[in-house]
Amino acid sequence: MNQHDERLQLLAKACQRLHSALRESKELQQLYQQMKVEGRIPLQVGQNFDSLFGAYRSEAHLDVLAEDIVNGTGTLPSYFSTAPLWNLHRGELLKIRNVAGVRPRWTDVKRAGEMLENSVNELIDLVRRVRQDLSLKYDLPLVEARLA
Repeated sequence: MNQHDERLQLLAKACQRLHSALRESKELQQLYQQMKVEGRIPLQVGQNFDSLFGAYRSEAHLDVLAEDIVNGTGTLPSYFSTAPLWNLHRGELLKIRNVAGVRPRWTDVKRAGEMLENSVNELIDLVRRVRQDLSLKYDLPLVEARLA
């Protein structure tokens, strides 16, 4: 479990570094400016570009986009304020993970995620072995737990 927790921290730090690299990338900044002026996003009456970010101030808009890029967010349902913007430009935004200044951080996140997944799988295997040993030791039937 300690290894799992250490690897979780490594993943969190790698995600933070990726977020910072994205936030500072000229590619994200340029795409954001392009999205802001191009007018392709369908806005409702009384809505403007800034309102697509809900309560976030304009200084935080790049952080919001970078978070979705780090998370590899899929298509957003309409109740997310950023859905019209994100869904229209999702492909372009996710491609920023592969630009030269960001790619090494993205690679670090993927590697850290794989290491954490390996730890999770090792823990699952360990729990299954312990469960089987206890079943044999106490002569109880082995019952698979249902995962939600």
